[in-house]
Amino acid sequence: MTQSLDFAFYGEGKREYLFLQPLLERAISNLLPTIDVQALNLDWVKVGGLSQVEKMQVIAAEASGAVLLIFHLDSDFPSFERSFEERFRPGYEQLRNEAQHFPEKYNLNIVPVIPIRMIDAWLLVDFNAFQRTIGTDYSAKELNFPIKPQDVEGIADPKAIFEQAVKTCSRRRKKSIWPEELWPRLAALIDLRRLAQVSAYVKFSNHLTDTLHLLKYV
Repeated sequence: MTQSLDFAFYGEGKREYLFLQPLLERAISNLLPTIDVQALNLDWVKVGGLSQVEKMQVIAAEASGAVLLIFHLDSDFPSFERSFEERFRPGYEQLRNEAQHFPEKYNLNIVPVIPIRMIDAWLLVDFNAFQRTIGTDYSAKELNFPIKPQDVEGIADPKAIFEQAVKTCSRRRKKSIWPEELWPRLAALIDLRRLAQVSAYVKFSNHLTDTLHLLKYV
């Protein structure tokens, strides 16, 4: 019988469910090639108007039946560490405290994924994947894509870079291309070895590996 791993995924927006979730599902499948990996998205969970701690309580409760929960947070700060300490840790500590009294209520196997600034930076890590996805002979330099994957975290507005690149490539077509059309395609094509050169992804990957080790998957 094939072993399976169902992970719950919570993202802050549409981009995360169309790009980040399938990208991470692919990454986990590569890490666990003999295991059937399935993502359970939590895009239906309503947390508008709640504090960050309250959001984590609701989401961790909804993910209680999954093996683990991958929790996305865009960074409000220029460092992973500060975002982790100020946006993730308080909620996680609250969950751990409550779990002493209600051990089955929450999923505590939570792996945060916190891109620097925003997930759009990860859309820029592999220009070859972008070229193949959109079909263009523009160069990385012409479209303002960085050459080195790690440089994406130094871009102040990666969303603007990506959307302008799509707009520029669309000028040579009869029909315009919308950025969201490319998100799932890039999730399937981005070279994970290039993504592994991005510091925020490395932190996610290390945390994920530690969690899978505790759960005896690796």
